[in-house]
Amino acid sequence: PRLLHINNGGFPGSRAGLALAIAARVFGIPTIMSVHNEPTDLASVRQPTRLLATLAMRSVSSLVTASKRNAAALELQKTRVQARGQVTAIQLGVHERPFKRTQAIRKANSEINLSSFGELTTRKGHRVLLEAAKIARQQRSDFRIEIVGDGELSEELRILCSSLGLDDSVFFLGFRSDW
Repeated sequence: PRLLHINNGGFPGSRAGLALAIAARVFGIPTIMSVHNEPTDLASVRQPTRLLATLAMRSVSSLVTASKRNAAALELQKTRVQARGQVTAIQLGVHERPFKRTQAIRKANSEINLSSFGELTTRKGHRVLLEAAKIARQQRSDFRIEIVGDGELSEELRILCSSLGLDDSVFFLGFRSDW
């Protein structure tokens, strides 16, 4: 192939994706790696994944991610491992303009409803969502968050929710096949 695209989800992501990036470099194939979730700090990753991630980051031509925050985290890791590839943030999802318009006409006393769908793992950022809800609670109490999904952090997130005093606003719906 003339170009290889690896959709690795998070970073470091799968060992297979990391190994593929290294192999592509050996064969001289330019590689773009997509990182859609918040990157994990390589310092907290155990060997041999840390070594694979370092070599993969040095091997890819470009890292593409879904937010400026993720791009900044990848740039920092790239610097730490002396990687040369370009990091680009391409905003995914819904354009914010309709929401700004909606906010302007929303009644001040209307309830805010948020839903989060996904596996309950570190890379999905549910802890950040709960911490943000705690901050939001200081300004408004009329919001509801539904977390749809299950995973390794299910119990930990429920405990965090309780410790933050959010049990009346955050609802864990578990895995749902009907949505």
